Amino acid sequence: MDYTKRYSGTFLRIDDCPVTVELWVADELNDSGEVGELSFPADSPVTIERSYQGKEEPVEGATLTVTVLSPGDRTYTGLYSIDPGMVRMDIFVDGNLYWRGLMDAETYSEPYERARDYEVSLQGTDFGILDRRRWEYGGGFMSVMDVVRRVLGVCALDDLPVDTGMISTTMSDGSALNLEDIVVNCENFINDEGEGLKLKEVLQGVLQPLGLHIRQCYGKVYIYDINGFRKGVPREIYWTADRQDLGVDRVYNTCRITFSPGMRSGNLFGADDDFDAPPTWFIRNIENHLNVPQIEPYSASADGREWLWWTIFGTNNGSKCDQYDNPGAAIMVRGGRDDDPVEVAAELGVRPLRIKSLNSGEDCAGIAVTWPSMVYTGMTGGGNPYYWHCNVRRWGVPVSSLLVPRSIAGAWTNAARRNELHRLMKTRTVSVGPTDAAYLKITMEMLFDGRLNPWEAVENNDTYNLWEWNSRKAKERIDKYAWMIRVPIRLLFRSHADGRIWMWQHFNQEAFKTQPVDTFGRWIEIADGGSATIREDSWSYLSYWENDREGQPAAGGWKTNRPHIFPGKYDIYETLKRAEGQYVYNPARDERIMSTGDIWLEVFDGDWIVGDDLERQPTIQHTWRYFSMSPLWVLFKLPKIEPVAGCFPEVEVNEEDIITEGVINKGAAEDIEISTICGTATGLYGARGIYIHQGRALETLCREGYTAGAEELLIRTLLSNYGHRHTVLSGEMRIPDFFGPMSEACQSPDARFIIGNSAEDIRMWTTDASVVEVSPDNYEQRKAADEPGVGVPPWSDVEQDKE
Repeated sequence: MDYTKRYSGTFLRIDDCPVTVELWVADELNDSGEVGELSFPADSPVTIERSYQGKEEPVEGATLTVTVLSPGDRTYTGLYSIDPGMVRMDIFVDGNLYWRGLMDAETYSEPYERARDYEVSLQGTDFGILDRRRWEYGGGFMSVMDVVRRVLGVCALDDLPVDTGMISTTMSDGSALNLEDIVVNCENFINDEGEGLKLKEVLQGVLQPLGLHIRQCYGKVYIYDINGFRKGVPREIYWTADRQDLGVDRVYNTCRITFSPGMRSGNLFGADDDFDAPPTWFIRNIENHLNVPQIEPYSASADGREWLWWTIFGTNNGSKCDQYDNPGAAIMVRGGRDDDPVEVAAELGVRPLRIKSLNSGEDCAGIAVTWPSMVYTGMTGGGNPYYWHCNVRRWGVPVSSLLVPRSIAGAWTNAARRNELHRLMKTRTVSVGPTDAAYLKITMEMLFDGRLNPWEAVENNDTYNLWEWNSRKAKERIDKYAWMIRVPIRLLFRSHADGRIWMWQHFNQEAFKTQPVDTFGRWIEIADGGSATIREDSWSYLSYWENDREGQPAAGGWKTNRPHIFPGKYDIYETLKRAEGQYVYNPARDERIMSTGDIWLEVFDGDWIVGDDLERQPTIQHTWRYFSMSPLWVLFKLPKIEPVAGCFPEVEVNEEDIITEGVINKGAAEDIEISTICGTATGLYGARGIYIHQGRALETLCREGYTAGAEELLIRTLLSNYGHRHTVLSGEMRIPDFFGPMSEACQSPDARFIIGNSAEDIRMWTTDASVVEVSPDNYEQRKAADEPGVGVPPWSDVEQDKE
């Protein structure tokens, strides 16, 4: 957001150091080009308060109160705004930025009985806005530091330097923990309803499992861990009042960390990934059979952006076929839109599709490649009998453009194949990463049929109904010849690390029997990923087939693709017979790739293979009988990409939470519970919440010489700081001129303190504060002499289990 300086004023600190307050307003609120002057009362014109939440809380915010003298009635009411973040508040000390925040301008009050020279308090916070804003940056993968920057941008802190010098955690190999290199899946910041989490939850979610804290002060944003903070050079506390108090920090019994890994299961495109639904009145017209459009008007507006529809008749209506009196289903198509989940080749005739069931079929959305419409039904012929007939017109892509050309001998051969294909449809991209499941299942239901109504069986045996006769013949040809259908596709993956594009390629097995593992295929690098026209056999197939050569065709009604097998085999493994969908290896986990990336699916024309194998002999496995029936319907439902943990049989992704527990002090009364959305876990795949480092799931980190998972290290940090009594000192002190550890003259030379609660009076340059003792991570069992039975237990008391 762009800001313009609206008010500015300066007062002197008690030591004559200048303190400047600046109020910057969003450009849309700036009603004047002038910079107004602020004047201040003598007592406490600027205070900054900080509330201590505990050593486990990562977001350490503060509240600013600026008290100004109003020169006239309602001078500052123009700063009122319901929208957060419209007014920025900067505090400069001796010319250097000391603190920045955003004004909480939703509530405002001032004395009403006086016309001028009354005090008005303006309040702001640095991280308070995070409770009112949600994650709106979509999914995909992003480094932890990029996530922090996005959040800081909402706080107007993104232009401040970020100091990470007090992070003591390292990678397991001893290299520094660089937040630029730790990647998270941002889909984890979106709930099941598609709404983003609050930004405070996001910031806490990426930092807390790593044991990190964030604080803004002295013109910087500090990200640190307690162990690293304590390692800094201390400065002694300077008390400015006669009285100080001594107390102790809280102690906990056990610590329980619940990691909700956000397991990625189900369709990665999302359950709600769909074309827009027609309005209610539109569906009502369909159900009442009103305003059925004629085919020629439809032809004139086929590229429109609104749904057009007509009905197909039900076949079971005596010997009469009439789409008006006895409709089976309504077919709706329209032109493509930019926000569609699938991009269609409108120039080739492909259209988005919706089907509304009336008496047959099912409600669904998908892609219409080829489809029929009926122009006229009636009777023809003279004398007796009369023949019912239908005039049918095909729309969309010509079938001849889809199928492999027919050879002279009536069989398909390599020589008959086209060497240039055109893209019919392309899905949107979805992100996958090394932490996702080992396999992805690709499914796309297809309807390949020659009957006008493919959802109803022809029950009447009326010799004089030509349409029924044709439907039966079409079904017979399907049953006899359409044992397998292969649809040319490209399943592509673009690496986020280097931008290289990889294509899934199936194997052409020469063995007599296809092994289940042979159906997984492999990933090969290609140079022309995403081209609308492809050449030179640079594609693969989705295969549609059934278990029996006769009676179980791959066409006729909705069919789901199956694992890719090679024709001409003697038998099919039983595990393959029971499987649906194409299983592929997760490319992000390929040793040659090991990177997050985007995956998408494309479907092409020109090399569709439909037929049966003439004989079950491997020597003629490239000879296919040509499928002579020209289909009326070629439709697809929207495709799915689903992570699965195992195949043959399929193993679903485990969605259980990961629980890590540890005993801190058995004598304490209270427990501490922490819920996280990011974390580490060994052997856990399919989780959106897993940290990623260099393309791999992050399993361990190191702090103070101890290597373990992030959750285990966090519990050990809390164990070191909540396992025995820690001193808390409170009183009025001089505001330190740095952020770092503090010492106290009467405490142990090794004792280190951090400022917890504080109320800074900037004019007096003092703060009424409490300082809390912090301890380094200590992984050795120890006991205090004056506290028998209290100490740090061995790590055997800490367990990590799945709930």
